[in-house]
Amino acid sequence: MFIGIGPSDYHLTGRLMAFDANTGNKLWSFDTTLGAPAGGGFWTTYSLDPKTGEMLAPVANPFPDFNRDVVTGDRDFTKYTDSVISVDANTGRLNWSYQVVPEDDHDYDLGTAPTLYRTSSGRDLVALAGKNGRVDVIDRATQSLVFDTRRRPSKTTRSR
Repeated sequence: MFIGIGPSDYHLTGRLMAFDANTGNKLWSFDTTLGAPAGGGFWTTYSLDPKTGEMLAPVANPFPDFNRDVVTGDRDFTKYTDSVISVDANTGRLNWSYQVVPEDDHDYDLGTAPTLYRTSSGRDLVALAGKNGRVDVIDRATQSLVFDTRRRPSKTTRSR
């Protein structure tokens, strides 16, 4: 059973954890803010690739929101915030991470579960939708950005 610390808007240390469903014993824990009480929670669920054992989790914003003085610069404790992390579902060991919004001072975290998909040519990708209005697509093999799509307002039709 997988669970993460929910809110990122308090002085909490973000964590993703696995528990044995039969005993309740904690199997592993991955700290998203490296021990700092700096947010990095999870607002939504995770995606598991049962073929590879890879679990992808969308890490939320750093704490405090809207304060560039705290989130700007080379701060190790925010390197996983506003990111997708890939962990081994059995061990919790980090496989890789991709930060979608570095130095977030607008609460632009990832608010939806990662969408795993394979292209017709066999390329494994993950799509990430965040509050910044973009959908980022990452290549799972290279951990590089394939493309991002900015959402545009849709045209509405007038009611009759």
